Amino acid sequence: MSVTPQYRELMSAIIRRFMVIVGSRTALQIASKVPGVVVTAAGTVTSTADLSTLSTLVAEYKKVGGTLSVHFMRREIAPLVEGSALPLPEDLR
Repeated sequence: MSVTPQYRELMSAIIRRFMVIVGSRTALQIASKVPGVVVTAAGTVTSTADLSTLSTLVAEYKKVGGTLSVHFMRREIAPLVEGSALPLPEDLR
């Protein structure tokens, strides 16, 4: 079973949260810096995603928002990863 849809879901949730915090345009511009990521205007990731891609997205948002952005990301994905064994980047654990 592939974990790609799970990572896409996490990344989409993070991007949508940042769309609220910093605005759609800025959030999507930041996400577009992640190699290979394709995101709709609504913040949905439609490309393949894995741990490395998620880690890169987290790093890009952390550059902009620092540790506070990590707090928002953790809070946003918490209900999605509760009870899951899905590997996460260090910042999101």
